[in-house]
Amino acid sequence: MIRNFEKKSSPKQRPAIKTQISEIETAATFLDKTHLQFWFLVLFSFAIYANTLSLDYALDDALMITNNGFTKKGFSGFREIMSNDAFTGFFGVQKKLVAGGRYRPLSQLFFAAEYSFFGLKPFWGHLFNVLFYAFGCGFLFIFLRKLMSDKDKPHWYKSVPFLATALFAAHPLHTEVVANIKGRDEILSMLLSVSTLFLTLKYIDTRKYWTLALAFPVFLLGLLAKENTITMLAILPLALYFFRKIKIADYLIAVSPLLLATAIYLVIRQQALGYLTDTVKVTELLNDPYVNSTLAEKLATNSYTWGIYLKLLVLPHPLTHDYYPKQIPIIGWGDPRAFLSLLFYIALGVFALMGLLKKKILSFAILIFMVTFSISSNLVFNIGTFMNERFMFFPLLGFTIGISWLAVQLFTKKSVDSLAIKKYVTTSFFIVISLYGVKTFSRNFAWKDDFTLFTTDANTSVNSTKCNVSAGGKCSEKAVIEKNPAAKEKLLSDAERYLRKGIEIYPNYAAAWVLLGNVYLERKDYKQSIEYYFNCLKIYQTQPEALAKLNYCGMMLGKKNDFENAIRAFKELIRLEPGKDEYIVQLADQYSRIDKQDSAVLMLNDVLSRKSDYADCYSKLGEIYGRAYQNIPKAEEYLLKAYSLDPKNGSTLENLGIVNGIKRNFPLSIDFFRKALLHDSINTRVLTNLSSTYNMMGRKKSADSIMQKVQQIKLTNPDDI
Repeated sequence: MIRNFEKKSSPKQRPAIKTQISEIETAATFLDKTHLQFWFLVLFSFAIYANTLSLDYALDDALMITNNGFTKKGFSGFREIMSNDAFTGFFGVQKKLVAGGRYRPLSQLFFAAEYSFFGLKPFWGHLFNVLFYAFGCGFLFIFLRKLMSDKDKPHWYKSVPFLATALFAAHPLHTEVVANIKGRDEILSMLLSVSTLFLTLKYIDTRKYWTLALAFPVFLLGLLAKENTITMLAILPLALYFFRKIKIADYLIAVSPLLLATAIYLVIRQQALGYLTDTVKVTELLNDPYVNSTLAEKLATNSYTWGIYLKLLVLPHPLTHDYYPKQIPIIGWGDPRAFLSLLFYIALGVFALMGLLKKKILSFAILIFMVTFSISSNLVFNIGTFMNERFMFFPLLGFTIGISWLAVQLFTKKSVDSLAIKKYVTTSFFIVISLYGVKTFSRNFAWKDDFTLFTTDANTSVNSTKCNVSAGGKCSEKAVIEKNPAAKEKLLSDAERYLRKGIEIYPNYAAAWVLLGNVYLERKDYKQSIEYYFNCLKIYQTQPEALAKLNYCGMMLGKKNDFENAIRAFKELIRLEPGKDEYIVQLADQYSRIDKQDSAVLMLNDVLSRKSDYADCYSKLGEIYGRAYQNIPKAEEYLLKAYSLDPKNGSTLENLGIVNGIKRNFPLSIDFFRKALLHDSINTRVLTNLSSTYNMMGRKKSADSIMQKVQQIKLTNPDDI
């Protein structure tokens, strides 16, 4: 039909009509291929993250999924998720660990629903992440294509929307978000933000109010996904200003659903957290890296990190999940890295403002980057760390739009006469996208699990106390279950190396001292272990694991006759937790073994004066009177009292067996030993006493049979006492 119109036109009209027809056909071809471009980008995005489907949980997945009580309630946890800080389900109480709190319930609702359907199976979490990301990238392309209605349509693979989205999809900085299931909050925020922009733009183009009405709940969900979504309040007017000619009234109408959604979100957030902005003072370096810095040092160091972000946008290598202290050094304005970075950002800002009136796309790209980055730049809010790659998730869009626009100018600019130059630029651009995709695919493997991630990134974040300590902790955990002695010691040595590095960087890291103590505990070096637990408790007096492990080490030191260090351990425990009488019982036991039985008895009687029904005290008194004083009647009296209060106490049962053996009441002795074995069937000491009793009864066959069992236990449990 169009060609017939051309034929019917006059010769003078034909050149102009021919040009118009060519433009229409080009546009039609471009539109016809839109769905193919969409599916290409979706499949491309899925492909480069497909290898994450085999990965386990890692990093913050423990906070939000595997160890989160609300998430593991499934659908029944929805109410608690909506009414609490994001960390409350992990800690059990609301803790103000980072300034401003963390209220991002939408992704956690997804995690809880997934738990109800699938349980703790990371495959599904990774699958949904990749699907949301892939379709998010596809929809991003649709939005950009609608936003940038280029009249001069280049080949589809040379358009800004396609190239910007492809570059965005492939960029390796996104691996932290997509490969870590917890990163769902970023993905949902991006998807819902783009959807809001698309719906609002559709209203501007069509005046269909249902699209504006739909933008309201979509934006509200975006805010519930992550607070960063609020930057769309600035991005939307910018997008309309650069790409649509509308009146001020249209701006107000377009942004009104977003403002209403923001107001409702702030009310929901305030009800859940109890505050909008808190004034909590963070004193822990790992929750605020600037806690010991001056304002000038904070600003200079911030500026330096902004420069690192720019470098990673262009050259995303090496990558790491950890930029905690002191991977980023605290610097002042005398350091050129801070000053040069600030100058570059100022230049970018000036350039963007200069192109504002002329509505240059490059200015739009820079403003997208700066506006979306502002909220995680550490300038507006304290984000609790120096920087993180995931903070570039949405700002990176500004970078990809700007780079793609520059590339398209070279592809299509008529002043560039050399076809070879255009081909070189085209080829180079697609090589970069391909290399980014390969880098992304290979980086995903580092997110296999915590052990792989921490030990991999410790080679990059060499000055991060957190990364080194995390790597050491995972090596130590793996050593506990390792059966091969050589492999076990290798893991313990690696753990010690990482932990000592972490402590060297930050000596007040209490958890690091606990983990180092655990390394020596696994080596059965209890004397060295307690020194590290002491160091931890000097920093954090109520650290639960250090207290429990110190108690265990004290008992093991006593069994190994190192009474001096056992006494040190229990004295420290009594000082730190004076209300726990079990420590006094243990200390009394150690005193009784170094000829201080009188002091031990006084200590135990003092406990009984306060707690007359304390079975362990009676049991220990019975043991001391029997072993130290050789007063069997008194020993039996106390032991029977303990037995009446707690008939399942293994130590009481064993000692009653010994007392009755001494009294030559062998049947009753055997009965008590057998009751003790019901609670600890491989206790070689009880078994040996039982064998001796059978020998005294003349039942050698039974005695020998039991001793054979003792030998078998010692072979399989050489460290059994």
